[in-house]
Amino acid sequence: MSNTSDLTFIVPCKGRLDHLRASLPRLDAQPNCDVVVVDSRCPDGAADWAAQAFPRTRVVRLDDGGKFNLSRCRNAGLKVCKTPWVCFIDADVVISTDFRDDVVPQLTEGAYYLFANFANRSDLTGTCIVDRREAERLEGYDEVFEAWGGRDRDFYMRLNLAGLRPVTLPNTAIDEIIAHSDDLRTTFYDRKDIRFSQSVSAMYRLAKFNILSNGGVQCLTARDRRHLYASAEQALRQAMQTNSRKAHLQLELPVGGPFAPALGAVRQTLSIEIDTARARR
Repeated sequence: MSNTSDLTFIVPCKGRLDHLRASLPRLDAQPNCDVVVVDSRCPDGAADWAAQAFPRTRVVRLDDGGKFNLSRCRNAGLKVCKTPWVCFIDADVVISTDFRDDVVPQLTEGAYYLFANFANRSDLTGTCIVDRREAERLEGYDEVFEAWGGRDRDFYMRLNLAGLRPVTLPNTAIDEIIAHSDDLRTTFYDRKDIRFSQSVSAMYRLAKFNILSNGGVQCLTARDRRHLYASAEQALRQAMQTNSRKAHLQLELPVGGPFAPALGAVRQTLSIEIDTARARR
């Protein structure tokens, strides 16, 4: 990887070789940019193809143990990056030939960058550009997410809490988003129901936001997060099994600031409620 590059593209791939064949040539051709393809035991042999077709591209082979985890893929790519800026991008996003020249001059410290979605689509929600040091400081994406959706918004939430401001760039630097079905999105996840997964994610992220807002960005351990995610899933699943219209998640929030030392007996709790109708097919 070049010492003169200013941006690294991180592209996870598992079962998306057809998409990568369309998107990787554009990424590899960008001046002063590095590319990392993270192969999560791709059944199509993405790592072998990328290494042979584009020797300049770095390939990370990730043994996922049969469990695809997009956050883990992105974090594996982040670990080998050396450039000041990192672009997390999916294999189905085909950038313009002038992407680097159009975008990189706009990047400044203290911000992270998203792209405006095309009309009636949300395919670009997961494409972002972040200061590598800031992404590392937050330990990248939350690997607790076990199903499709939610991890991107979680990452942006934590960037906001860390004091970075979001900037939305026009989508003119994107030439194409390759259309595909929801079935392809969930092929390598155990949970196939996207609406259910999104509802669990919403409860989990709201709980995290409140905890982190009260206790600081680093106050949740991986064990805490796994427990919180499992609690959100259990609350929603139980409500749906009992035909309840509402799922409830209640948790205790840390008492910080001037209250904790003087009022040690004070407790505060948060109750999160979600309409289960939105989680049903």
